Amino acid sequence: MKYFFVVDTKGKRHIVIAQESSNVAEIVKDSKLEVDYSYELEPDTFKDQGFLISDK
Repeated sequence: MKYFFVVDTKGKRHIVIAQESSNVAEIVKDSKLEVDYSYELEPDTFKDQGFLISDK
């Protein structure tokens, strides 16, 4: 499984777990979110301690 960071058109952020990026579209479609952008979180994202997400 891979982790994907998804930001919807309202600015809300989501972490989606999927096998591949193509599966993210299916998952998001079922949730009725309108996606602004998304990207895969790489393994080195988690190598250092600190904030991953900090809402405004």
